[in-house]
Amino acid sequence: MKKSKNLIAVAAIIITGIYMFSWCSCNKKAAATPPIVPGNEPITTLQMIFQNINDPSDIDTGTWTQLNVNGGPIDYSKAHVTLKTNASYRVYVNLLDLDFPVSADTPYFVTGEIQARENFHLVCFQADTSFYGNFSVGTPAWGTTLPGITLNIYREDSDMNTPKLAVGLIDSFVTSADSSSGILDVTLHHQPNVKNGTCPPGSIDIDGTDTVYISPHK
Repeated sequence: MKKSKNLIAVAAIIITGIYMFSWCSCNKKAAATPPIVPGNEPITTLQMIFQNINDPSDIDTGTWTQLNVNGGPIDYSKAHVTLKTNASYRVYVNLLDLDFPVSADTPYFVTGEIQARENFHLVCFQADTSFYGNFSVGTPAWGTTLPGITLNIYREDSDMNTPKLAVGLIDSFVTSADSSSGILDVTLHHQPNVKNGTCPPGSIDIDGTDTVYISPHK
C-alpha cells in the first residue's frame, strides 16, 4: 500500500513537471526576428533622359554601361549630353541590368525595383573636376540656387519615410548663363535602415558618369 502511494506521488510530480514545462514553453515570448535587409541590386547601366521643360523637342540621352559589375570594361561611348544655357530640364534616371535581359532585345529595367524600395535609396550627383575646371554642380533646396554653380539639380520625387526624403529618380536640372563642360558623377546609394537624406550612409548600387556640355549654341 505504501509502495502504491509512493508511485502515485512520483507520477503526480512528473505530470506536474510536464504541465509546468508546457505552460512555460507556451507562454515564452517568441524571439524577435530582425527583418531581412535586401542586398545591393545588380545594375549594369545608368541611363539619363533629359527633356527641356520649355522646349519638348530638346531631348538628349546619356547612357553609361559596365556589363561586368565586378570590374569589367566601361562603355562611355554614349555617356554624354548637351544642354542649353539658362534652361530647365526634367531628367529621368533609368537603371538597367543588361547581364540578365528579359529577352534578346529587351533589357531588364531595375528602376521599378528601386521605386518599390525608395525608402532606402538615394540618387546623388557630384561634379568630377579632375578634367574640367569650369563645371560645378549643386543640389540646393527647392526655390533656391547656389551662387557660382553652373548646374543646379533638384530632386523631384520623394519616398514614404516620415518625414519624406528625396529619392532622385526624377529631377530638374537648371543650367546657368555660363557655358561650361564637365563630368557628372551619378551614384545610387543603397541605405536600408540608415537613410537620412544625405549621401554618405550605406553602400553604392552603381557609380556612373555623364559628360555634360552646357552651351547656348546647342
